[in-house]
Amino acid sequence: MSRQHTITLQEINEENFKAVINLEVANSQKQYVSSNVKSLAECYIYRNNGDVFPFALVLGKDVVGFALLDVDDEDGDVQIWRIMIGEQHQNKGYGRQALHLLHQWAINHTNLEYLSIDYIPGNEQAKYLYESYGFKETKINEHGEVVMMLKIR
Repeated sequence: MSRQHTITLQEINEENFKAVINLEVANSQKQYVSSNVKSLAECYIYRNNGDVFPFALVLGKDVVGFALLDVDDEDGDVQIWRIMIGEQHQNKGYGRQALHLLHQWAINHTNLEYLSIDYIPGNEQAKYLYESYGFKETKINEHGEVVMMLKIR
């Protein structure tokens, strides 16, 4: 893949904050993804735990998506709590690249054994992406979401 089409993770900061909160998914996907404003508000609520990591997904100077990790030492996993690619940037491979970057971040910044992600039943696009990356369905959580796990150690 050429360098110009490779995304990077950037911590949320003053320069990328507005671009992140302005990103939206397609109308047909809104039932499956929390808004980035809500996600960042939740980061603020849980900021004192020191285990929540919000990232802008950046291509060059453009923010194309948002991801949020929750490092859960108690459960032994790094949870991809949120991941989204803005509507105008979808179907370009950025979701898969984002999974790879988050996977590498979990390996490099934790000693935990699993990476987890969940999706709302009916979100077949997410299910296909996660399965194709190697995640395996493990359970339904208390919110009715399908939890998937990937062993990283």
